[in-house]
Amino acid sequence: MNKVETVIRSADQGCQANDVCLTVKRKQVLAGPVKSDKALSAYDLVDFYKEESDAIIPVMLVYRILEFLEKQHLVHKLKLESKYVACS
Repeated sequence: MNKVETVIRSADQGCQANDVCLTVKRKQVLAGPVKSDKALSAYDLVDFYKEESDAIIPVMLVYRILEFLEKQHLVHKLKLESKYVACS
């Protein structure tokens, strides 16, 4: 199992314990900061999502997903840059 799979599995278990759902789209957006070696903006994640899934996701949906992931302590928002990184 690679790093991304391990993080997603752990995040999924944590969400289940909190009675919330880590949907497929949420997992795909979370994979962006996990795979990246730099902070990503919502627009970077739209591009990442398109490359990974060959589908388009609206930027407003990415912002809602990031808000969810932040509440679940799965990503941190870098306030100065308005970019996101995966939590360790």
